[in-house]
Amino acid sequence: MYEEFGTVTDPMPCHADTSYMSVMIFGKVEKVVDFEEAALVLQKLVEKYTPGYYKKPLTSKLIENYRSSFDDKGVSVYRITTEDMTAKENQADENELFKNE
Repeated sequence: MYEEFGTVTDPMPCHADTSYMSVMIFGKVEKVVDFEEAALVLQKLVEKYTPGYYKKPLTSKLIENYRSSFDDKGVSVYRITTEDMTAKENQADENELFKNE
């Protein structure tokens, strides 16, 4: 996972950089097979990106039966059990970031 804050400017174009923060997680990945649990996880994502937009929560039945128009596969949710985690960042002051005005 990462978040990019912007391009760091410098008088020399070759010295421009990116301001960011990133995290890498290593561990065991397993598919969530309980549709109720999968629906709860997906509901949290829906609320994060479209808070208050949908009036009804996702149901386990919807998750179990949903098929994409791109293929015939269903929705899958995976759980990561963290065994190791690393992080790094390249911070910059707001006034150092490029602003396209």
